[in-house]
Amino acid sequence: MQKIIKRRAYLSELVKWLDTPFIKVITGIRRSGKSTLLQNIKQELQNRGINEMQIIYLNFESFARTDQSFRCLLINQLILHS
Repeated sequence: MQKIIKRRAYLSELVKWLDTPFIKVITGIRRSGKSTLLQNIKQELQNRGINEMQIIYLNFESFARTDQSFRCLLINQLILHS
């Protein structure tokens, strides 16, 4: 299992916004820790009692970036989590 580095400063700022209807956007240069931060947020949601099956995590690096492959991935994730 990969060790996840806690990004406490960023995480504490994002946690303030978790229960709001706003869309959260995380941007940054390649390999700056965005995916790690999202894993931290996923863990925070699970700590709050949210079932893992209610969390959709998509890794866009794992497939070719075509409209069709994105649609298939999204549909499959929605079916798995419904």
